[in-house]
Amino acid sequence: MGNKASVNERTATADPNGLVLISISLNTNLVQTIVNRIPDIVKTLTDPLDITRIQNCRTDYIDIQGKLSTAYTKYYQEMLNLLRDALIKIVERDDEYRLNPPIRESPIADVSLEMQKLIDITFVIVGEIMST
Repeated sequence: MGNKASVNERTATADPNGLVLISISLNTNLVQTIVNRIPDIVKTLTDPLDITRIQNCRTDYIDIQGKLSTAYTKYYQEMLNLLRDALIKIVERDDEYRLNPPIRESPIADVSLEMQKLIDITFVIVGEIMST
């Protein structure tokens, strides 16, 4: 994650409002990565439960994608609510793999962890903006 932020030329000069927009943009890109990756993952799976799990992930990530696309037009509190809802769905999908038999690592765990970190960063930035 750190490399992507440092590569993004906007981060060095962005004010807190700009950082929020960059974070949402990066999360939107990650969601698109997951949505695009899942059909290829499905092709490699043979277990019906795994197929169902990953298809459920895709459905939820498409929903997250829609919510993130509206986050740009929301007030900070509404945006935080959208991000919180997205974070809950991401964790629920990861928990489906971590907590329910057969326990396995999610095939999209790497990207979902990156999204969770970015959402946490966004919460911090917006918290700072709202407290000033």
